Amino acid sequence: MKLAKLITVLPVLVFFTETVLAADIYVDKNSANSEEDGSEANPYHTLASALVKTASNPENNRQIYVKAGNYQEEITLPDNSILTGENKDTVIINRENLEGSTVTAGKNSVIENVTIRGGNYGLTIPAYKKSVIRNCKIEETKRIGIWIKHSNKLPDNGVEIWDSIIANNARKGLYGESRYLYFLNNRFEDNGEEGIDLRSKINGVLSNNIISNNGEGGIETEIRKVVLEISGNTLSQNQSNGITLNNRTNVGGKVIIKNNTLSGNHKYGIRCAGSKNWTNKLWKKSVNNSHNSFSGNIKRDISKSCGRK
Repeated sequence: MKLAKLITVLPVLVFFTETVLAADIYVDKNSANSEEDGSEANPYHTLASALVKTASNPENNRQIYVKAGNYQEEITLPDNSILTGENKDTVIINRENLEGSTVTAGKNSVIENVTIRGGNYGLTIPAYKKSVIRNCKIEETKRIGIWIKHSNKLPDNGVEIWDSIIANNARKGLYGESRYLYFLNNRFEDNGEEGIDLRSKINGVLSNNIISNNGEGGIETEIRKVVLEISGNTLSQNQSNGITLNNRTNVGGKVIIKNNTLSGNHKYGIRCAGSKNWTNKLWKKSVNNSHNSFSGNIKRDISKSCGRK
């Protein structure tokens, strides 16, 4: 798919964009009511109880509203469900010692206004599960904040992440396999490795994100069959490169890098890497680099390995 067509498609992927005003099921771990039926007057005390009820409801009655509290649970959302927290700073889903994923998304699921903490993975989005993450924090995992698993590149499998903070994860902030991706107005900060690590066959837009102070690079992506716009981001103070483009097959892709600020990264602003050498032809074929601002990157703004003339 041409990038111009992709950009017109991606905004259409947004769904459930309005905050839930009236929920079908309520959760409040601090409720004094001993009777639990999921109503606002008698909320469930645990997410697990609410999700059992959610799965039995019709698909158009799966809106869950969660009151403030630290919910030490591991949860998997049913398909077509909406999980809305009262406030992302006070609704915490936390499994510090979990080996798996603290939260696993369902198909057509929305998660908003919560903090997800702990586990090897904070949030896992399985294959073929279209999902929206909005105004959340994903933090302090033992490995990866968000793991987006491989799917074919159809809009029905798209993943959107808006206005969220992915920070202080022991390894990667986000790891994404082939998929439609749309990341807007997020912060990827202080993760142990890359802020964002993308594999081949990604289609998507990464726009207006702050990606800083990560232990390795800010964004790393394969270029093989990738159609990706990286625009309007701030990539600063990452311990390796602001953006790393990996070439492993000489197949190439199309990566537009425009209107970004790349500053103070400890190696390069943009680096070309991988098991195959970059050539001027591959750079021209695969990378459109324009209107970016570079300053204070310790080695160079763009590495010589990019093969540009």
